[in-house]
Amino acid sequence: MKTFLTGIIVLFVYGSLKAGDPFNLKDGFSNDLSLFTAYSFSSNALTNEFSQAYFLSKFIDAGMKDRVSMKLTEDNSAGGFFTGGMMYQHRFPEDSSGNRVHWYAGLWIRNYLDIKFRKDAFEMYFRGNSSYSGKYAWMDGFHYDYITYQQFQFGMGKSRRKETGTISWTAGLAINKGESFSMISLPEANMYTDPTGLFLDVQLGLEIRQNDSSSTGLSALNGMGASFYGEWSWKNREGLEIQASVENAGFIYWNSESAYVQADTTFRFEGIDVSDLLNFGDSIKGNIDNDSSFVQGFLTNRRNDPYTSLLPCRIMLSCSRDIYQDWNLTIGLSQTLFTSARPLGFAEIARKFHHHRIGITASYGEYTFWNMGLNYTAEVAGKWEISAGSSFISAMLNTKSGRSQGAFVSLKKFF
Repeated sequence: MKTFLTGIIVLFVYGSLKAGDPFNLKDGFSNDLSLFTAYSFSSNALTNEFSQAYFLSKFIDAGMKDRVSMKLTEDNSAGGFFTGGMMYQHRFPEDSSGNRVHWYAGLWIRNYLDIKFRKDAFEMYFRGNSSYSGKYAWMDGFHYDYITYQQFQFGMGKSRRKETGTISWTAGLAINKGESFSMISLPEANMYTDPTGLFLDVQLGLEIRQNDSSSTGLSALNGMGASFYGEWSWKNREGLEIQASVENAGFIYWNSESAYVQADTTFRFEGIDVSDLLNFGDSIKGNIDNDSSFVQGFLTNRRNDPYTSLLPCRIMLSCSRDIYQDWNLTIGLSQTLFTSARPLGFAEIARKFHHHRIGITASYGEYTFWNMGLNYTAEVAGKWEISAGSSFISAMLNTKSGRSQGAFVSLKKFF
């Protein structure tokens, strides 16, 4: 169960709802080169202070645990991703019919993590099983997915200007190189602690999949796959724009060296005092040896087996409108498929002045609840664009109760 939170702070997500749009083409230029990176962590229960302490291997006191326990429900989730990359675009001159074509190519590094867990799973790991003396702890439904891969992305787009407005579309494909993945699923899991401490009964349905452990690092090639990207927009002359997009609809096929472990068993652990067997105190350094009889009782069915991962796919629909002079309002809805994330609703009000743009965002959903954010874009010397911000300012200001954090930064050169 150590893996339960091993990567939670490495939950990285795009930092802003409008951050560093890679297809934002500037009039007067035919080319641009952009760099972009972002991260985030969000959960319905795990607080920022708790997550930071865990990731940095700091002391986790009872107060931190209590503040998480107060927010836990029967079913909880956490997730996100890290992304970083670079992209080049070239735009051809507009023809006599108002059509303009562009193409792009880019390299990306992506990390995704998605976790579902019950309240008892958290309490058992961080407080031990002593409080469950004479009763069951239910941990069924636990699911952990973590994946790291790189992408080479390429595509093209077209815009057409008409009397009523401009219609634009962009479509692209990506080749995915799988570096590593880990999947743990517990469709059935419960644990009973004998009140006298004589035995511990475990009923377990377990499935574990993982890449070849002998092949690691950025150069590792443990799988291959492909993804599709698509975006469509319509903007009229009054400043009303409707946009729809699909991001990263794809998969990775992991090779036949991938490990697979499956168990469906009932196990009794006895012979020592088990009344506080799982109590790791206030340090995360406690662990159960993977070669111990406690663990090996479950992991008897091991083999190598290929596996196909469906990548988190984000679909989005948004509407924006110029409302007053240099002010703009955007509202939208998105959903990340193949994860435990809920739908995300968002809004942004922004103002442009001179060579600057400031936006204030509000959002609700995905892995967490309400958040307020701020983003800023500046044009420098007419040929550079710098953007930075966060969708989680409100949560980051209060680490004891905030349950999300993140930021983004991007740099673009037009020429």
